[in-house]
Amino acid sequence: MYATFDDAGRCQVKGSGIGVVGIPLPPDLWDIPCHELYLDAFGSVTRRVTPAPATVRSRAAEIAARLTAIDASSSRPLRAIITNAATQADHDRLAALEAEAASLRAELAALATIPTP
Repeated sequence: MYATFDDAGRCQVKGSGIGVVGIPLPPDLWDIPCHELYLDAFGSVTRRVTPAPATVRSRAAEIAARLTAIDASSSRPLRAIITNAATQADHDRLAALEAEAASLRAELAALATIPTP
């Protein structure tokens, strides 16, 4: 069995035989639906691994809780900045919190793209 991929990453599985061109599929992937296969960075055909929906929901809840904690933690440095009583530590703390929040928002957005059955 062989797999071919077009420029958009769409897969087509072909049987073996003379004149069949493509990437050889290992026997453990022969019965896997084509939409679950992809061409990895090393040029090998690999099965997509989709995390369980409960895992995605759990991680999303962890991120939401941490974002709420970051919002609460940022109030003291913000209050110091607003009242012109801030030190460099307040500015640094606020920048670190915002960097962490931006990273978590990006991860949350990526989780939203994972298909769940």
